[in-house]
Amino acid sequence: MADVLGLPLAPWAVRKIADPAWPEVAIGAVAPGGLVLWGPQEQATGLSQRQLAQLVRQQQAELLRRQSRYGDPDPRSLAGRHLVVVDDGIATGLTARAALLSLRRLGPASLGLAVPVVDRRLVPELEALVERLEILAVVPRLESVGPWYGRFEQLNDNAVIQLLARAGRLTGAGRRGGAES
Repeated sequence: MADVLGLPLAPWAVRKIADPAWPEVAIGAVAPGGLVLWGPQEQATGLSQRQLAQLVRQQQAELLRRQSRYGDPDPRSLAGRHLVVVDDGIATGLTARAALLSLRRLGPASLGLAVPVVDRRLVPELEALVERLEILAVVPRLESVGPWYGRFEQLNDNAVIQLLARAGRLTGAGRRGGAES
């Protein structure tokens, strides 16, 4: 997408906090800047505050690892810039909201969101977080993003690093991380 639009590409790591009993269900999300966001499912999991705190710590550690490995930009470099978040699809909205809220804290000139498929119930909340929202398909009760794609594999670190390198966006930290595998 960045190539087609002629825009620079930068990763921005955000992590889903999954329900341990249902790993595909997001109950929360963590984002840079210490942002922790909970959804309504967090109350229904039956997990203790200690267990929830442990889930947060695990995902924050993975967030830091990915930021270093993929070469996320210095947050200060994003202030005053026009930013567009691109997501593969939004079913619960937790990770997209976490990304947008963490970026909003940086003081961008504007913030946009581009996504191919979104659950209809989330559109008003997403619209309130951005200056521009581009959606290809708004659907009722989106339970999973994968079925909207012909191929929807999870990418491993090496695949992400290769994509960033091809886009000319890999930083020194990311190159070192790629050599460690």
